[in-house]
Amino acid sequence: MFLAISFATAGIWEENFDDRMPEGWKTIVGKWKVTKKTLTQITNESYCKIMFGDVAWKDYSVSVDITVGEGQHPCNCVGLLIREDQEGENGYRF
Repeated sequence: MFLAISFATAGIWEENFDDRMPEGWKTIVGKWKVTKKTLTQITNESYCKIMFGDVAWKDYSVSVDITVGEGQHPCNCVGLLIREDQEGENGYRF
């Protein structure tokens, strides 16, 4: 999976994954690594999640580039979670 994420509020916040895990990102399920400006899930666990953000953010837009690789989970699915709780269980899923 590849993610390129940017947000626009009073300015622009963008993450380019410069060969390091970004500050403030929290792994909820699974294991992740950053290489070659790409965030990659490196386990075959179901429903892996990594989260970031600030509860004070309001009226923002999100742009994400995702590449789905081959996985062992039957659905081989990807989702974008918006306004999730800290466990990644409640919010909006796309």
